[in-house]
Amino acid sequence: MNGSYDPYPDFSPLYEPTSFSWWLFSTAYGFIRDTGNETSQMNLSSGIISKIKVLLPPIREQLEIVGYLKQQTAKLDFLQTEAKNSVTLLQERRTALISAAVTGKIDVRGLVSAKPEVKTETVPC
Repeated sequence: MNGSYDPYPDFSPLYEPTSFSWWLFSTAYGFIRDTGNETSQMNLSSGIISKIKVLLPPIREQLEIVGYLKQQTAKLDFLQTEAKNSVTLLQERRTALISAAVTGKIDVRGLVSAKPEVKTETVPC
């Protein structure tokens, strides 16, 4: 290029664009958004953006980071799905139990105790 200006530089040797940059900018979104000048419309100028420092690890490390984040995200997605399934199952069982109690299929009179006693504590001032 010999000193000429390229408005669309090729950063591909510096970062893995489809994964690492997504993780990087998705975690930095709040900071970038809060950096802008907000009046009636957010103003995030190139002058403001140019002041943001970004450190990029080597590509191999980027790929390791992305792999780890994808693995952990998959675990969290699985746990979230399991929790939702558990809530749904508990709601179904609750509904079935209430229905059985109301229709007389089970006797719950002996299971219901008197109102539990609530202990209150006074804290000296």
